[in-house]
Amino acid sequence: MAHIYKSNLEIVLRLLEHGDDGETDVQNEIFQSLHIVGSDQPLLVLTQSVDYILNKKPSNKVKALILQLLGDVVREKCKSEDKDHLLDDELANKIIDFTISQTIISQVNFVCLLLFNFDYL
Repeated sequence: MAHIYKSNLEIVLRLLEHGDDGETDVQNEIFQSLHIVGSDQPLLVLTQSVDYILNKKPSNKVKALILQLLGDVVREKCKSEDKDHLLDDELANKIIDFTISQTIISQVNFVCLLLFNFDYL
């Protein structure tokens, strides 16, 4: 497994922090960069992405992009012949559970918002 340098951690954190850039092209470049880092150091990107969602509470749009990134990294690493050394089943299952729970929470929040606004129509 590759050594995770502090600078790589800082790069991932900075990219996640700027993922809510208003410019679509910039946002695409940021998430493409995160994907590239995730290809080389999946655990770094996966753990920091989950931590970012839980602690920084990004917008739904950014959260969706991060969840898509998580799925892409997991899929890419699970296709590898050496997948046992890159991403163990327990971590993959936890990431899948996390992604599902975040999706459900977003849907429940949306339905509650619709119901709340419906009362005022």
